Amino acid sequence: MNESQDRLLDQFIEEAARKNGPPDLRARILSAARAPRVTGKLAVLPRRPLRLLPIAITALAALLVVTVLANIDFIRDLVARPQGDSAHRSAGQTSPGQAPAPSPWPHEDAAPAPVPGARDGAAPSPAPKAHREQPEETPPGPGHAAKGPESEEPGHATPQRPSPEGEVERPRQPEETAPPKASPPPKPAVIATVMGKPRLKLRYGEDEAWSEHDGGELKSGVQLQVRGYVDLALTSGGLLRIGGEVVLTGDATRLESSILKDELYIDNRGCSQPVTVVCQKLFAELKDGAALFSPAQGALEIACLEGEVSTPAGNVEAGRMKRLTSRGLGAAKPLAQSRMLDDVPARTLLREDFDQEPLGGLYGGTLGNGQAVAAGHGQAVAFRYNPTLAVLPRMAVKMRVRAVRAQRLQLELFEQGGREQPWLIHLTPKAGEWVEITVKFSDLRLRDQPQARLAAPTLLRNFKLYVEGDKDALLEIDWVEFVRLGPQE
Repeated sequence: MNESQDRLLDQFIEEAARKNGPPDLRARILSAARAPRVTGKLAVLPRRPLRLLPIAITALAALLVVTVLANIDFIRDLVARPQGDSAHRSAGQTSPGQAPAPSPWPHEDAAPAPVPGARDGAAPSPAPKAHREQPEETPPGPGHAAKGPESEEPGHATPQRPSPEGEVERPRQPEETAPPKASPPPKPAVIATVMGKPRLKLRYGEDEAWSEHDGGELKSGVQLQVRGYVDLALTSGGLLRIGGEVVLTGDATRLESSILKDELYIDNRGCSQPVTVVCQKLFAELKDGAALFSPAQGALEIACLEGEVSTPAGNVEAGRMKRLTSRGLGAAKPLAQSRMLDDVPARTLLREDFDQEPLGGLYGGTLGNGQAVAAGHGQAVAFRYNPTLAVLPRMAVKMRVRAVRAQRLQLELFEQGGREQPWLIHLTPKAGEWVEITVKFSDLRLRDQPQARLAAPTLLRNFKLYVEGDKDALLEIDWVEFVRLGPQE
């Protein structure tokens, strides 16, 4: 600091001796001497004639526009900043995670600036010592932009100048989110259950090893391999008999069966689920009927027992057998006997176990201990279907009953519609013993029309079983089942 003062005094004496120096600038020089020392070099701006003033103004305006455009995002963010945050920033405080605020001394690194308003020859006036707690405002020197007011209107922040890089609020980084998980593939639909406890092997896919069936449900995509014949109860209510190797795919609305070996019997009469049969690139479909499919060398033998089988080359009518090849359908032939149709089990259509009241309602008898009971001569167990039961060919009703002090039982089935007389039959059970009774619908008669037969597609609305005998006669029913018998029954 002393060297700087000595240098300036020597320069002042030299100028005074030559009497050609500028006006007295002591006050300005001493004020500059008290300012912080410049650490870098200052470039002296060359004098330019006034004719370049318009060009300079244009350049400054262009520079201002470029600066505003470059900092437009910062200005928008600064204007949109909440009042509390603006006041917080103006006080020089920073939030956690941001760069510290710059020093409140705006001219620490600036070049020495002359004091404005000083007259030539005036004695230098000592400048008060600056306190860092409350910095004194100094007039801006050349090259410094005018500093705006520190106070701001409530709720409005006025941008002063572009802040250093440390003060700029950095944009928030997007939160790291885990990539969306792929939705699991839909579970294969359950299409059938195995009737009885036969031995068969199954697998799902050619890469999977064969395994013994454990009694569970069969799902879409299953490949079955059996010896002899295995019966499946479809979820739609249909019946499938397999004799060899097949692949079953589908859902509740449609089933596809690919025959790989031996025969296949399908009974979907009264079901809403059609079954498509595929064999050696040959296709056939059974919608409402019963049919037997047998693969042959380059062909598929189709024997239609009920309904109709459709193929791309034509249809196969009930009671006929045709051979399907890539060239079309062969001539029709009469049905032939097949061992596969022997002992086909009955297909259950409706069952009541009386563990709870039937869905259509119980209007005769009482329930107790999982049984329906009617006590006294002329009493009956009666319930309604939900809402009706359609009659199919080869249909029958099976019951497990016990009658005590009863002479006979009378079964009555009532039609849906205008007919008042029921279809009926008289039964003679063993006294005091539980017995199973099977009554074919073809054996039921009308009281006033003995020659009439109950046939499809009649709709039935209720079931009633009377007991006739002593006053204290008793009828107990364990279960009632409506079934469709096999082709040979």
